[in-house]
Amino acid sequence: MRMTSPRLAKAAFCIFFLSGIGYADDAELSVPFESLESLPGDMVITTQFEQPDHVPGVSGRAWRTDGFSSWASAPVNLGGTNSFSVATWVALESYPSDLEVVVSRLSPSSIINQRKGSKGFDIFIDTYGRWGLWLATSRGDIRIDAPDNFPLYAWAHVAAVVDTSARKATLYLNGQPIGTGKLSKNSEIEFAETELVLARSHKDVGFLNFTFNFLNAAYDEFSIYRHALNEDQVHALATKFGEPPNGMASLVVPDTRFANDHLRPRYRGMPPANWTNEPHGLVRRGDTWHLFYQRTPNGPYKTQMHWGHMASDDLVSWRHLPDALWPELQDDKFGFDQKGIWSGDVIIDGDSAYAFYTSVNHFHRLTASNPGVSMAVSTDPDLATWKKLGPVVNTEHVNDFRDPYLWREGNSWHMIIGADIDTGGGLDYYVLEPGKKGATWTHRDRFSAVSYRLLDYGSIIWEMPVFEPLTDDVHILVVNPIGGRVSKYGDPATRGVYW
Repeated sequence: MRMTSPRLAKAAFCIFFLSGIGYADDAELSVPFESLESLPGDMVITTQFEQPDHVPGVSGRAWRTDGFSSWASAPVNLGGTNSFSVATWVALESYPSDLEVVVSRLSPSSIINQRKGSKGFDIFIDTYGRWGLWLATSRGDIRIDAPDNFPLYAWAHVAAVVDTSARKATLYLNGQPIGTGKLSKNSEIEFAETELVLARSHKDVGFLNFTFNFLNAAYDEFSIYRHALNEDQVHALATKFGEPPNGMASLVVPDTRFANDHLRPRYRGMPPANWTNEPHGLVRRGDTWHLFYQRTPNGPYKTQMHWGHMASDDLVSWRHLPDALWPELQDDKFGFDQKGIWSGDVIIDGDSAYAFYTSVNHFHRLTASNPGVSMAVSTDPDLATWKKLGPVVNTEHVNDFRDPYLWREGNSWHMIIGADIDTGGGLDYYVLEPGKKGATWTHRDRFSAVSYRLLDYGSIIWEMPVFEPLTDDVHILVVNPIGGRVSKYGDPATRGVYW
């Protein structure tokens, strides 16, 4: 994985105009992305990698973004018109990254925008999948919010039509109108004098050496018109190629992206790209092994963490499945895991699988389980779809905790969680016994006969605890102490400890 910032190293691929390319003869710009060497309209694709990525598209090949360094731009001039239409096919692997801030301070990304300051238009999408159309007019802004989150792992046809003669702006998904906005009488579109952009926000958000607000997606068949399409014409664009192909097949990371990267391992289970750490929740369902892991799918940095998911029949060859869990909102402002899906464990009980994970949000740690241990369930044989059930315990007995680990003894389930206690690192310990009304977890004061103060050696918190039998009467407890006297590079350095 290359860790170089796109601010420091990037390559621009200038695409020169060729007449007759594209499916829409009357479009200002029509880009099928069939060949990145012959796109019309002087479009430029920028990426930090050696070449743009090609993947299967809705027609031929599509352009694949990397989520943190690649975008497309074109010098489109819509001046002189007061109606326009824009459309594209897009498949999203994930919602864009953002700073882990409260909802009111988010900086959404863009599927398509030609916006500068308070002028232009923007088909925006935020880190929770909420999306819509923003438009500047001479008599005030128009905003259309889509009724549902944008679909993931599937090709979707997105279009926006602004018709000033009808005093209406319309947002479309897959050929169907999903929202409208009314333009005031005699209003005019206030176009921005800037380039049209795909897969990047008009307003960057920085973190370390990286820029957020790119899209991790595939694009195909983009077009923009200097007039308003009617509903039948938008529907025709969305159905021109019949049923779209499988989205997962178009969201692969091509081998060419890392072909010359000598630092990337060739032989091990690993994510397709971008940040990963802490594999956990290794379980077997039927003949298939499932492994879950920490992941930021949008770039080589930690923010808005997800649970990645891969599967194998032999523990050697691994296939990638859609992410199992990602941050979500339960209402307009709050989600119990809105700041990230952190490490945990997966257990199988009967026909169901249960994921226990560290959930983080912006509210008080006791009243909102921040951090908390939350639970999700899957009855899917492939463990590809999960339903979140919410927090099950919070930090009322410790100063801080993370990374639950579970096992079964007889009819009871046990859970230990790496914790910060008054004397340093330790464990928070719970038991779920059969017959308990509401299946509540009961807190236990001690897990070890030896005090955590004597087991620890100067850390602040323990992470990633594991407790497993080696024989019938011998068990092993493994933890990772961090903080305090335990640093990454000092003595003692960060390391696993076992008893």
